[in-house]
Amino acid sequence: MIKYRIVYSMIVASLLISCQSQPTNWPKHVLDEMWLPTNAKKIEYSKIGGSFQSNWRVDMCFPAREVINNMATTMSQRGWKRLGYDIFNSSKSSRAGISPDWSYFIDSTRKQEEDVWQLIDDWEDGSGNFIRYLLMYRTKRESKSKERYLSKPEHCTLKAVAIYMSVDVRRAVEKETAARMQSHKEQQGVTH
Repeated sequence: MIKYRIVYSMIVASLLISCQSQPTNWPKHVLDEMWLPTNAKKIEYSKIGGSFQSNWRVDMCFPAREVINNMATTMSQRGWKRLGYDIFNSSKSSRAGISPDWSYFIDSTRKQEEDVWQLIDDWEDGSGNFIRYLLMYRTKRESKSKERYLSKPEHCTLKAVAIYMSVDVRRAVEKETAARMQSHKEQQGVTH
């Protein structure tokens, strides 16, 4: 029994260490292209299907303009262009190059409701590869009162997810999303 606990402890320790170091199973160009702030903490890397994802946190108060400006400058310098539409949404507005803004909602899917501030920033390189940055602040709600809205988060921990998709994975996701949206419209009786 002790032997299994030691082995289990070693596996858990190696997983925790690997979450903080750069992944060895990612292509070098993905690591080179995906921006992470120098002060990022609790960095985790994962590979999901054909996409690559990093999760991290930064101690910075809302609205995190320094993080957003640094990201935009670095991504632009690397030759990436900001998209003005959501590739996972069929309504592609013509906001190309326009800076994203924070949205706010109440997440009532959790045991304790949370106020959520979210910013989505999508980028594309010259080959059509795609990176999405999802920045988020969450504040637990003290009560189920729908009347209490916060103008800003009550803490200064910015949580982020960065997702890299090659052009092939991106096209497959866009195709699947369009088919799902069309199916939804047909079920609702909308024919456009």
